[in-house]
Amino acid sequence: MGVIPLASQEIGAIATAYPLYFGENQARWYVFTDLSTGPVVLEGKGRLSTKVRPFLVRTYPFTALCVAGSWALGVFDDPGYVSATGRPFFDGQAPTQTVSRLSKHMARFLEGMKRAGALVKTLSDAGVLRCDQPADASGWSLWQVDEAKLADLEPQALETVYRNGALALGYTQLVSQIHLRSPAATQRVPAIPTEKQQSDAFLESILDDIDDQGAIGMGSLIK
Repeated sequence: MGVIPLASQEIGAIATAYPLYFGENQARWYVFTDLSTGPVVLEGKGRLSTKVRPFLVRTYPFTALCVAGSWALGVFDDPGYVSATGRPFFDGQAPTQTVSRLSKHMARFLEGMKRAGALVKTLSDAGVLRCDQPADASGWSLWQVDEAKLADLEPQALETVYRNGALALGYTQLVSQIHLRSPAATQRVPAIPTEKQQSDAFLESILDDIDDQGAIGMGSLIK
């Protein structure tokens, strides 16, 4: 598990636990975190132990999948979750009610991801980002806020980034860098015994996880 795209509504919560990064690809901007660069607490069997988890981690094995420039609901072919037994994803050609609910959550996530990208573009247009890694063979370049440039913004530009929320994102990205971990920062905690999840109930457990306000935390900091 590593790079995870973020939606605007979850940025505040994720920034309390992991560093944020900005990425640009084909003139589109993204906010993401890299779980491998933040503080890692592992429980039994190497599972990530944290109350603050990105949306696409909480929805696993479902994910957002880009196909020919459009987004779709994708599913990882993980035998631990997807098998011939359990509850089906489709009722005939139509998705089941639980999958439809999950699709609506995913649609809201995609809108939030688009909003986050728009905020990063505002920061880029204001000239306060610096490129930490130029575009590679895949076309991706990595950026973060240049604190000195942000402090020197002219009043009109400062008002622009303030009014649409980009200024909050800029400072959040800077503050999140305190979570960059050293190679020895991984901790392990004993696993808490739990009953095995029944295969026909995992869809409901994913939806419960998404709706758990405690897992979202400060998600309203940046909308």
